[in-house]
Amino acid sequence: MRIAQPLSFSTSEFIGENMEALFILIVFAFVIALIASPFFRGGAEVWESTVIDSRLNRLNSTKDSYYTAIKDVDFEYAEGKLSENDYNELRGYYKEKAIMTIKEMDKIKAAAPHPKGHDKEKAHTKGKR
Repeated sequence: MRIAQPLSFSTSEFIGENMEALFILIVFAFVIALIASPFFRGGAEVWESTVIDSRLNRLNSTKDSYYTAIKDVDFEYAEGKLSENDYNELRGYYKEKAIMTIKEMDKIKAAAPHPKGHDKEKAHTKGKR
């Protein structure tokens, strides 16, 4: 009859395995804290501001494209490559699109929240001393 011998393991193995688990737990906690941090310190405003800036940048790029198209139409007309009717039609189309884009940008800017501590009064009086 054999007597079961107690399991033996060294303390360094036990600490090594637990240190690995502890390290994984710390990294996991850090990632969760990093992801959640905007929600706990006014991050929603930062995210909203970023979305608004992104939308304005896209619209600004679109507006610039319409301005370029207007310049191209002017150039083509000056070169004699477009009839007056085509010129007026194309120029009017791109001008209207540019105006609509500018109006959309103005709507977004008007609806955008102003940063804390910044009011319209300060914006109008800045530099008027």
